[in-house]
Amino acid sequence: MNKFNSQLPELLAPAGSLESLCSAIYSGCDAVYLGGKQFNARQNAANFNIDELREAARLCRLFNVKLYITLNTLIYDREIKDLLAYTDSLVNEISPNAVIVQDMGVTVLLHNRYPDLPLHASTQMRLHSADAIDIMKNIGITRIIAAREMNIEDLSGAVKSGMEIEMFIHGAICVSQSGGCLMSSMIGKRSGNRGECAQPCRLPYKCENPYPLSLKDLCLAKHIPELIDTGIKSFKIEGRMKEPGYVAGVVSIYRKLIDGKRVATENEVKFLDTLFSRQGFTDGYIIAKPGKGMFGYRTENDKKQTQSIRKNVDYVNLLKDKAKNEEPAKKPDYIINNSEISSVEYIKPQNYTIFRFEGRIPDKITLPDNLKYIDISLWKINKITTFIKNAAAIRVLMPNVCTESDKSAVKKLLLSVKAEGINDVVITNLSQIPLCMEFEFKLHGDFTLNAVNEYTLKFYSDKLSSIILSPELTFSALRYMRKPLLCEAVVYGRLPLMHTENCIIESMSKTVCNKNKTDCRVFLTDRTGAKFLLQREFKHRNNLYNSVPLYLIDKQKELKQCGISGQVFIFTDEDGKLINNIVMNYKSQTPPKPPFTRGYFGKS
Repeated sequence: MNKFNSQLPELLAPAGSLESLCSAIYSGCDAVYLGGKQFNARQNAANFNIDELREAARLCRLFNVKLYITLNTLIYDREIKDLLAYTDSLVNEISPNAVIVQDMGVTVLLHNRYPDLPLHASTQMRLHSADAIDIMKNIGITRIIAAREMNIEDLSGAVKSGMEIEMFIHGAICVSQSGGCLMSSMIGKRSGNRGECAQPCRLPYKCENPYPLSLKDLCLAKHIPELIDTGIKSFKIEGRMKEPGYVAGVVSIYRKLIDGKRVATENEVKFLDTLFSRQGFTDGYIIAKPGKGMFGYRTENDKKQTQSIRKNVDYVNLLKDKAKNEEPAKKPDYIINNSEISSVEYIKPQNYTIFRFEGRIPDKITLPDNLKYIDISLWKINKITTFIKNAAAIRVLMPNVCTESDKSAVKKLLLSVKAEGINDVVITNLSQIPLCMEFEFKLHGDFTLNAVNEYTLKFYSDKLSSIILSPELTFSALRYMRKPLLCEAVVYGRLPLMHTENCIIESMSKTVCNKNKTDCRVFLTDRTGAKFLLQREFKHRNNLYNSVPLYLIDKQKELKQCGISGQVFIFTDEDGKLINNIVMNYKSQTPPKPPFTRGYFGKS
């Protein structure tokens, strides 16, 4: 057992219940991560009430196992008071070794309140490179949980930055890039950013491959030695919604592999497969960008195989027996700083519109009088017409992912953008701030930054000129939020639900995809007949858009009352005639005609 041998990574196990916690400890983990009854990304797990958290902390200290507690969801302003009451209890009574966070504003708030409490940046923060390390250190982050899309070279580069890096080595993976999925949220009001994902990616669709969004589970049991050599601090197993027997089996295998610094045998991989799989495993993105072999779904044979090896083992009593000869580890102590984050100042809103073209750029269209910006993807900047150039200031939209291997191409394009006299860039994740500041761009924030509270706005207020707020906000939440920088909101368009590293267009078909075709667009049809637009982007990545457009262009009065300055229109497959009609509807504030959605703005 490692028990914090500095030469080996820690083995970090999931615990969705007290029974799973006991099975993880009994099977040899070095650390566990778990969530309370609120504010964590697995609301469908059993999770822990405060008494169970106390017992979990006692057991972890008894067996010298580190305890990490998840607060890895987005937090609304009205929840901050309850959040701080909860975290005060965690710090005073539980004393975890670290807290896992997603929300940027909450991260700053917790660091100010508990300056000695280690904070781990969730994979939901969408950090794909080492560029944001210095920013992270300044707000109390001591470890970054790497996005699953990072390959071994990206991970090695992140380790060299001096920050602790944690990575997933086993378990379920999302087809969407980490922290960027709105599909469950927008079609069913169950937000993955709030721990309520309904997993529409696991459902069948009408195409040759009926499960084009479902990925096999990750298994890196064949890569343990090379991953150890990178210097990664922690190897993490996904599975807080899995039963204790699964946790015990997976932990026991990886314990042997890490301690022996070896790859798994065929029998060990087969054993992992019997615990749970979806037509086998994938090694994900760790070596090279995969193709169709990464996709798989849960077959009846998979289910029967799992049921046949399940065993009822009382891990709670087994652990109690083992505890008789153990000495408890020292409990960490943290000081609470009752001085809150600095007050958020209000900025007077403006009134302007932004047109974003994510599909074909039209030759000539009618434009609103208050058009201030036109957003164009960095990869499509060479396709802008003279008409578009003269219509308004251009804002270049950065790619949703910018890994170390993407940087040279991105920098080359940014240089050409600057040479064209374009000075505004829309960043899609925090890592892009240092990169874009090299070129002295004026920075704006996309809704992928997941700004849902005033503390996140405060964090970005000295870095960005404006920000598009999360589409997961209601009118009520918008009104409640103080705004220290110019805030924009999407008022029309098919929202991007997923940005995928894999090519879904290729996975839909049994034929080989033409990788040289960069403007490929198809529709993915679900069981209800809803058609979701799929569009290929740079490096064979895909964007999946909602089947119906968001329509708020008749809600200008309400948006103004909420302090919204900029109204964003997203155009994907609309032709010039339809765009002109939309502009006319905007000017007259015409109510929508089906099909459309109000998104979260239809809620109170």
